[in-house]
Amino acid sequence: MLDVDGVLEVARLCTERVGEAFKLRFREEDIGAIAQAKGMGLVPAQIEIVSLYPLRAPVILALTDQSRAIATQHAPDDVWLHDAMRHVIGLRFATVNVSLDELPDRVRSDRDVIRHPDEVRRFGEDRLLR
Repeated sequence: MLDVDGVLEVARLCTERVGEAFKLRFREEDIGAIAQAKGMGLVPAQIEIVSLYPLRAPVILALTDQSRAIATQHAPDDVWLHDAMRHVIGLRFATVNVSLDELPDRVRSDRDVIRHPDEVRRFGEDRLLR
C-alpha cells in the first residue's frame, strides 16, 4: 500500500535487473492508476519517473497533487500561468525558503519564470528542462 496524502492505494513493487545488480520499482500500471484516481493526469514519462523511485513516490505524488491544487486556486483561467505554477515548486525557490503561500506571487513576478511559451525566445531554449 502506498500512502499519498493520507489515501492508501495499491502499488506493487517489482524487481528489475540492471546489469549485474537489481533494483526495486513500482509497476507503472499501479502508479498510473493512482495518478488517475487522484485526477493528476500524469503522462507516461512522468509515471515512469515516479515508478523508478519507490521510496520517494509518496512525496513526489503528494507534491504533484499539492502543486496542482495551488495552481488551480491561483490561476484557474490562465492555462500557461497554471502550468508555470505547477512546475516551479522546485529547488530554486526551496533553497531561498519561499513558502507555499508566497509561491503564487513569486511565480507571477519573478523575472526568471517562464509564464507563457512566447517568453521562451527571450529566455533561450537552452534554459528549458527536458
